[in-house]
Amino acid sequence: MSTVAKFVGAVQARFGMRPDVPFGNPVEIGDIGRIGKDGAWNPVSSTKERFGVKPSKVRTAPDARGDWDATSGHDVHFHVYAKGQTSKLVQNVADAKARTEIEFNSSESFAFAAHNVQITTATEFSDVLTAIRHAYHERHDLPEDERWDKDLAYVFAVGDADRFTALIARSSDTDVVVTGKGKVGPPASAADLALGVEIGVSSKELEKANSAPAHHYFYRAYRLNPSVFRQWDDERLQEVSGTEGIEPVTEEQILYLLDQRPPPSFDEMFEPVESDVPAAASS
Repeated sequence: MSTVAKFVGAVQARFGMRPDVPFGNPVEIGDIGRIGKDGAWNPVSSTKERFGVKPSKVRTAPDARGDWDATSGHDVHFHVYAKGQTSKLVQNVADAKARTEIEFNSSESFAFAAHNVQITTATEFSDVLTAIRHAYHERHDLPEDERWDKDLAYVFAVGDADRFTALIARSSDTDVVVTGKGKVGPPASAADLALGVEIGVSSKELEKANSAPAHHYFYRAYRLNPSVFRQWDDERLQEVSGTEGIEPVTEEQILYLLDQRPPPSFDEMFEPVESDVPAAASS
């Protein structure tokens, strides 16, 4: 598992939403995609583009926790330096501003914070559920860009933040300079990253994001529950056996009968894309 995948999984395990990577590529409610082994969201389409329907009754509310922050654990250290103090990374006194140097000891280290998180969720899905079921039943006759495959994921909720900062090491023993923005002092912990910072030089390359505002930098993805596919296959068999002896019986007639059945509820039909990574540590 890649370092970015572990970052995404750890944040999801703690806060219930996935950071959208690659950074700066926001997802939307109704988007369809696949989640790669690297934790990245790989867009495919949307239900609006594919089926002409989208979830509705969208609501936005502030997350009760307000600010989110986390690190990968004891492998991350914040070293605060006063103005004029030099270090291995900043060796000239003239360049030695008041700053923090974050030390990442592991190639799996990260630090992250988001300020004033708000979550937007769709609450009405009936048209979407019906369209997905129809696409599954008709998958053998539809072009590839209109089918519903079992590995597809669907976005029903997204998250915004006033500020979003993430630093993800690519290799061990990586140090990076971070300074407070404006009147904000050097960050002493991951929580302070949410106050507003600027990212400076680093000893090695790392993945980083520092955005204000951060539009749809989080999302909640779901996949179809495997039991639903079995249920839908059983429904087709029931409709086919129920029309035996009726002539003529066309595929269109079978699809029509299947479409008349009430779709499963959202909870029956979908399961969240879970993380198999332990929750991120608090700062």
